[in-house]
Amino acid sequence: MDTQHIRFLRTVAECGNISAAARELGITQPALTKIVSRVEDVLGARLFDRKPRGVDLTPFGELVLQRLDKVEHEMLNLDSEIRAMKAGLAGTVTVGVGQYWIGHIVPNVVARLMRTVPEVQVKLVTATRDELMASLLRGKIDLMLGRITDDLPDELEGEALGDVRLFLTVRDGHPLAALKRQVRPDDLQPYRWVLPTASDPTAIQMNSAFREMGFVPRAVSVEALSQNLIVGLLRTTDMITAMPEITVSKFAEGLCRLNAEWLGWSSRAGVISVRDRSLSPCSIHFLELLRKEMAAGQQPYGRRAKRGRRRRKA
Repeated sequence: MDTQHIRFLRTVAECGNISAAARELGITQPALTKIVSRVEDVLGARLFDRKPRGVDLTPFGELVLQRLDKVEHEMLNLDSEIRAMKAGLAGTVTVGVGQYWIGHIVPNVVARLMRTVPEVQVKLVTATRDELMASLLRGKIDLMLGRITDDLPDELEGEALGDVRLFLTVRDGHPLAALKRQVRPDDLQPYRWVLPTASDPTAIQMNSAFREMGFVPRAVSVEALSQNLIVGLLRTTDMITAMPEITVSKFAEGLCRLNAEWLGWSSRAGVISVRDRSLSPCSIHFLELLRKEMAAGQQPYGRRAKRGRRRRKA
């Protein structure tokens, strides 16, 4: 069995139909059926239950695909390591980026990586947290950057590299920004919200904090992942969001942090990877640079942003 057979089996499982999988793979249905049968004969177990309208993975099939995903990932890493040894550190690193906060740091890391290893290729993948974790488990991405929470699957492990603190954020000139006292939960009632999807840690934390206070805010009007979109909505409406400090610092122009110390929430953030899965040389180098960037830069970000804002107002 080679890596091509692994791809064939995975496509059949994803499509749930051999004919549909054959069309996607660009081969004939009889040829794909023969390949699947040959693999089943070699392994001595039926991988798919044939049904009138398609196929379903058997428990054996699920186990085999889990193991083959790891084998494929290790084979790709082996190829990357061999090429790196022949031509110096080179290859590809694929990183899942939780763009709601980490986008302020990743460009610095990538720029430094490109300077030190010109031949490296970086692929940045943005999606919801759940989608990124699924891609990480399947070996489609090497690392995931985001918040380290207690609900990580057992197969994943997190390395905390810094803190993320949430602030309620609105546009400059927002009615709540003019208050001379702390913003209270009831002050928020007239305004609509823009937040990430309900499964995102930011939305989960906000809902939890409000439940503890017995406060029911207005429903979320917009769900969005893109920080550029969220910032654009804040600047043109009276909507409210909860935004990490490093994101507010990046987009300080036109935004205002509300005085709401009762929120008082922070969490650990960093890199998430699969336990016991070896990383390629490029991924290791990326991770080393990320550690240095987070260690050297996270705390100064907030201070630099505040000084820069005062200069703009002067």
